[in-house]
Amino acid sequence: MDSRYPDANSPYPIPNMRQMTQIRPTITRDNIIVGDYPARLIRNRFDEELTALLQAWQWWDLPYEEVANLIPLLHSADLAFVKKSIKALMSE
Repeated sequence: MDSRYPDANSPYPIPNMRQMTQIRPTITRDNIIVGDYPARLIRNRFDEELTALLQAWQWWDLPYEEVANLIPLLHSADLAFVKKSIKALMSE
């Protein structure tokens, strides 16, 4: 048997299968994207300014109804608009 391949009783019948199953990127609670095996930083999800604004705003502590109304803002792809809107909401 070729030494590159594990025996038939191995839980990982394909070479490097354990590494292959853990490559999917994951977003952590700090809004960074990690991936690969072992995990490594791929990139930050948001720039530093937006991350600081989101943490200072603490939207997760808002009442449920208010968060429900903010979902379109939080899903917006226009990050400049998101920053401007969050600053306006924080100043109220």
